[in-house]
Amino acid sequence: EKERNEVLSIRPRESLIDIIQNKERKSQERTEWNLGYRLNKFKNIQEDIEGIQSGLYCIGGDANTGKTAFLVNLFMDIIDSNNDVYGIYFSLDDNKNTILNRIIAMFSKVEINKIDKLGLLENEDEKNRIQESYDKVKELAKNQFDIQDISDTENFEGLKRIIEVK
Repeated sequence: EKERNEVLSIRPRESLIDIIQNKERKSQERTEWNLGYRLNKFKNIQEDIEGIQSGLYCIGGDANTGKTAFLVNLFMDIIDSNNDVYGIYFSLDDNKNTILNRIIAMFSKVEINKIDKLGLLENEDEKNRIQESYDKVKELAKNQFDIQDISDTENFEGLKRIIEVK
């Protein structure tokens, strides 16, 4: 508690007037109408709430109703639609391979159960779309996103360290 108080007392507290003036200045200098991260695929979310804005979003539903599929698609839409965004997809449930299968299936528009059977597929169009999707995901992974799962950390402090490093 003492350390916390010392850290708080070192930082000068911004006055409410300063906060208001900074907010007003930022509002006047805004160059983009959109308040959140752009979405190209989720048009309704883009229009209704002007993209994904900072904050906490809780997604709930029964098992096997598409929560993970929705979040993977939303995450990749944010990454794909905003070149200056870096994201970490962290799953406490699915491993990296499962999440990657969802991403590849989403980009290729090939059913998810075929993704791990690339060498066995006879449909050349599906094979090409899957391969192109792997290439796209590899390119995006170089600079824009990472996937972490429960095997990457033992607790929330470890998760916090992962986020701070990225």
